[in-house]
Amino acid sequence: LPDSFQEILLSYLLRAYGIGKYPLTSQSLSNLMNKIREPHFSAITAAGLKISSHNKEFLLVREYRAIKEETSVTGSSFIWDKRFLIHTKGMPQGRLKSIGEKGWLQLLRGNPKFKTIKEPRGALWSLPALWVEGDIHSTLNGVYESFAQDQPTSFQKRFIFRSKSPF
Repeated sequence: LPDSFQEILLSYLLRAYGIGKYPLTSQSLSNLMNKIREPHFSAITAAGLKISSHNKEFLLVREYRAIKEETSVTGSSFIWDKRFLIHTKGMPQGRLKSIGEKGWLQLLRGNPKFKTIKEPRGALWSLPALWVEGDIHSTLNGVYESFAQDQPTSFQKRFIFRSKSPF
């Protein structure tokens, strides 16, 4: 893509998936693009996202530390972190927040084969998890089990993309 289109696309992605209410200034966006275009670029953070490069592919992942949303599971469906539609029917009482490093370590203790999951840890750590009394609820193991086995899961997953302005 031409440079100007790359900047526009990155600006929309940062606004749609990031935590900022406003787009980056043109100077900040230009500086960010210049860093990304450097020959030895590996990673940078912006707007609550980690932008990384590996084998000429770019990955934008929500920084789990930037996810402040923590929601009590009450009974009505809701959108969590602008990305996930959460259906609470049949869920036990608890709090929905990101897995984070602490939750990941809990999952590994319960199932060591999760170490073989190929997805970037940062992406996994930013996923929602139901926490009951300080621990990840055990029923979530089925979702992460499907990642470990590279098999589809019976759980229905929905990803919602809600841009603050149309493309």
